[in-house]
Amino acid sequence: MIRLEIVASEWNIRLIFGPMMVRWPGTVKPGTVINDIFSHEDWMPTLLAAVGEPNIKEKLLKRHSARGKNFKAHLDGYNPTDLLSRKGPGKRNEIIYLSYINSSNVSIRKK
Repeated sequence: MIRLEIVASEWNIRLIFGPMMVRWPGTVKPGTVINDIFSHEDWMPTLLAAVGEPNIKEKLLKRHSARGKNFKAHLDGYNPTDLLSRKGPGKRNEIIYLSYINSSNVSIRKK
């Protein structure tokens, strides 16, 4: 179940994602409930780790070559595989929400 709430007004449009279900055999046990901070940005390093690139965030900061191309970038996401598999805590400590339509809407959530 994924809950999506869209709030729109003349000055602001925001998406609020609520509970999410994940099926990942061998990593996430059925019935696992996690109440922690998780962002959609975290899926990029997580999925790349799942296919064999566990340190992609660090590699891209320096310069990473893949399929004959060079990439240098900063990924904001964290790999929460340890959190999902219950082997350790989550790496994300914050979520920052900025509204680009109305700059007065800023919120920060910290652990």
